[in-house]
Amino acid sequence: MNMTTKEKAFELKYKYSILLDLKSTDELVLKCALIAIEEMIKEPRMFDSEQVKYSDGSYARSYYEVPNKFWQQVKHEIEKL
Repeated sequence: MNMTTKEKAFELKYKYSILLDLKSTDELVLKCALIAIEEMIKEPRMFDSEQVKYSDGSYARSYYEVPNKFWQQVKHEIEKL
């Protein structure tokens, strides 16, 4: 199953809330998720282009397009939470 950027943002928020203890504030949880995303954006990696579906419904056209565009959109979704 391909995750949308919004689904990935919610997944990261959930995972960090568990890691940091469910009593942590949303602000702390979201800051930690954003730090992780910034690291993903800085380190381009190759992914199968079929794995990533952008929030506009399109798929990645090249391997190196995937990390930056996908993670930028996830970052945007987290900032909206």
